[in-house]
Amino acid sequence: MDPERVRDLATLFQPKAVELYTYSHSTRVRAGLLAAGFHVAKGRGTGPKSETTIGLSPRAAALRHSHQLLGAEWLAKWHRSDAQTPPGADPRDDSWREAVRGHPQFR
Repeated sequence: MDPERVRDLATLFQPKAVELYTYSHSTRVRAGLLAAGFHVAKGRGTGPKSETTIGLSPRAAALRHSHQLLGAEWLAKWHRSDAQTPPGADPRDDSWREAVRGHPQFR
């Protein structure tokens, strides 16, 4: 996952109601989606995965949907984690962490 490409996707999708589905439910992937500007929800499990991930553009998140957005419990887990930055991001770049902490999903 190239974190800059995910940011590009989030920018491209911002004016549209878009849902992005991924097989992963890793903290790094979810943090990357959040930091890029997506809202993030739990997805249904499939195969050996008990849970997957759904990224929603801000417009999609504002519409009525049945997805369970990540909340305070996930954010607390992320704060304790050593996997706070997305795959491929420089772990010394705090902009990713600041974007997750300040994400509207957690207000």
